[in-house]
Amino acid sequence: MGEIVEEKSATWTKSCLLILATVVLIRVLTLGVPDLVDTTEGRYATTSQLMVEKNDWVTPWIIFQGVEKPYLGKPPLHFWLINTSYELLGPSNFSARLPGVFSWALITLTLYIFAARVLGKKAALMGALIFSTSLLAFILGGVCLVDVTMTVGITLAVAGFALADRSRLSGYLCFVGLALGSLVKGPVAVIFFGMAMGPWIAFRWWQTKALPTQMKSLPWFSGILVFLVIAV
Repeated sequence: MGEIVEEKSATWTKSCLLILATVVLIRVLTLGVPDLVDTTEGRYATTSQLMVEKNDWVTPWIIFQGVEKPYLGKPPLHFWLINTSYELLGPSNFSARLPGVFSWALITLTLYIFAARVLGKKAALMGALIFSTSLLAFILGGVCLVDVTMTVGITLAVAGFALADRSRLSGYLCFVGLALGSLVKGPVAVIFFGMAMGPWIAFRWWQTKALPTQMKSLPWFSGILVFLVIAV
């Protein structure tokens, strides 16, 4: 009986992994279409192209009213990813959107690892499958936008916070995630994290009249230093 259950479990796991692999393959194969018709995609792709052409990986550039100007509206991390893709594959729709696929995959992996620690591997695999096959994740995982890359940082921060009472390394992961998110879209990453965790912290304090153990377990001083070192 045990062998039958194990065999069914192994078959179910293989089926989930096959679905995941198929979804990722479909998204990779469709990265080149349609063209970068959205103004935001075109702006980010052009900014990275100018950075590569100028060999300037410090200051993003943009063409505004026919004139090249520094583009200081966004931090550079997502542009660095596109730049790397351009350097390896050359400028194209595919290479401009490729960082989005890696960000989408990293969010899925983070969700799986976090859920496996809390709910078990089977539930974690199901959660990763639900997220990666959702329409919004599938679409945004293959576009030239900063939002999915910022979500990587926020997801890492939330997972690190939730597991901070189990591992000191997880506490540091929270600050690393906030720093990466800030390098993509600025302080709004920290604000989004606070909007997600703030109500939960307030609710737990209302229930127990004490701060959650995750808050107490965070390495606040050294974690903030890590955040500053990465972000600055």
